[in-house]
Amino acid sequence: MRRTDDTFTDYPRKPDRIECEDDRWYVRTREGRRGPFGSRRAAEAEAALFVDTMAYLQQAQALPPNLDCADVEVVNIDRMPWR
Repeated sequence: MRRTDDTFTDYPRKPDRIECEDDRWYVRTREGRRGPFGSRRAAEAEAALFVDTMAYLQQAQALPPNLDCADVEVVNIDRMPWR
């Protein structure tokens, strides 16, 4: 279930999102196929990193409910002084 879903639906999932094709390892995600990786262990590490990254991005995009929008400044990160 996604956070944006209104109702819970139990979808069957393949238990392993790691797959091997021609001695190359891939990770299947909702966003697409990631890889190739040289080993299953490397693909598993990438899968764990991907899950952590997606969770972080979802949390980082959430604004606190009591935030005053006048206190927020949009910054263009392409024009930062250290670049």
